[in-house]
Amino acid sequence: MSDVAALEDVCERAWPPRERLVVDGAVLRFASGFTRRANSARVEGGGDDLGGLIERAEREYRSRGLRPGFRLTPLTPPGFEQLLRERGYVVDTEAVVMVAEQLPPRVPGRPGDDIALAPELGEEWLRVFQAIERRWPAEQDPGARWVFGSGTSPRRFALARADGEPAATGYARIEDDWLYIASVATFPEHRRLGLARAVSERLFAWGADAGARRAVLQAETKNAAAQGLYEQLGFRRRHVYRDFVPGTD
Repeated sequence: MSDVAALEDVCERAWPPRERLVVDGAVLRFASGFTRRANSARVEGGGDDLGGLIERAEREYRSRGLRPGFRLTPLTPPGFEQLLRERGYVVDTEAVVMVAEQLPPRVPGRPGDDIALAPELGEEWLRVFQAIERRWPAEQDPGARWVFGSGTSPRRFALARADGEPAATGYARIEDDWLYIASVATFPEHRRLGLARAVSERLFAWGADAGARRAVLQAETKNAAAQGLYEQLGFRRRHVYRDFVPGTD
């Protein structure tokens, strides 16, 4: 398995869809519409009929009431992007997969840090993350609960408070020896106070204690602040992926 394929597999297992369908060299993922990561076709093949693959995937997504989406990586067949563009598809998300081959060194907590780690998804954590970052509609709630709560892999939900009030979130899950980091988000009024770094460091420390040896995350390419933070913590860019969706649907 190539490095890109292995990383894509880890990221999918750590952010799992509710339903997974393998079709002609593509993996179709469905999770009630919650996040493009869990609701797109990861295209790494397709044979000689790439147009047929697009049409089949579109039918599968629309039959479930979902907007079609395709995740293109360095493994996507040449010409697939052009076929999508000819059908009116546009880029919805561009993100970079970043890897730390060793977990960042453990650092002592800062005086006054108020960060709690929970082993299971709680209603407060979910609603705080929703308020900060996603604001998904009610019909996507089952998908969110599945992504964060399904499976038996160890995980932690970080909730940071400032003056007693929720201020930032973070999420980590272990797959094999990988620590997957996601959902590090801070309310605007609490940004630039180091909370994202503090939350991440707490999750790295937990991951190390739980047996993880390396870490992976996905950050939108437009989020220069997140990329800068994790580069300081030892992460390096591995590959870029782009999610395509219909321009009008």
